[in-house]
Amino acid sequence: DVFLIGAWNHVIQAAQRIHEQFAAFSGGSLTLSGGIGMYREKYPIRLAADETAELEQRAKSEPGKNSVTLFDARQAHTYAWPVFIERVLSEKYKALERFFGGQDERGMAFLYRMTELLRQAEGDRLNLARYAYLLARLQPAQSEPSYKLYNAFSGQMYAWACKKEDRLQLITAIYLYVYMNRKAD
Repeated sequence: DVFLIGAWNHVIQAAQRIHEQFAAFSGGSLTLSGGIGMYREKYPIRLAADETAELEQRAKSEPGKNSVTLFDARQAHTYAWPVFIERVLSEKYKALERFFGGQDERGMAFLYRMTELLRQAEGDRLNLARYAYLLARLQPAQSEPSYKLYNAFSGQMYAWACKKEDRLQLITAIYLYVYMNRKAD
C-alpha cells in the first residue's frame, strides 16, 4: 500500500506513473487499485487516510479491479485506469482546458451550472434541453476567431451529455478542471 500526500494534480500524475510502472513491471499480470481524495491543507491526515482507504476499496470492488476512485466512494467517479487516463484526462479534461483555458470567473460559473445540469440529465430531457441552451449562450459571433473552437466544443459537450458513461466522465473532468483552476480561498 502507498499513501501519498501532495497537491492534487501532482498526486494524480504520481498515481498515473505508479500505475504505468507497476503494469510494466508486472507485465500487466497484476492489478493496481487506488483512491484519490481532495482535502484542505488543515484536514486531519488520519481522516484523509481513512477516507482514501474507502475510495481504494471502492476501486477494488470493480470487475477486474485495476481501477481508481476519486472524491467520494458513494458517487460515480470510479474508472478502470485506461478509461481514467484516456477518456477522463486525455479526452474530456483536455477539451475543457482547450476551450476554457485562461477564462475568468464567468467560465467557472458556467462550469458549475453545466455540472448541475449534467448531474440532473439522467432520463430528463428538460435538463438536457437546458444544457443545450446553456451551451448555445456561449456561442460567439461567426466572425470571431473563437467561433470554430466553440462549434467543436459545444458539439462534443452535447454528444457527451447524451451518453451516460461519457456524461459521468465529463462530470469528473469538470471537477478536476475546477480544482486545478480555482482561486485560492
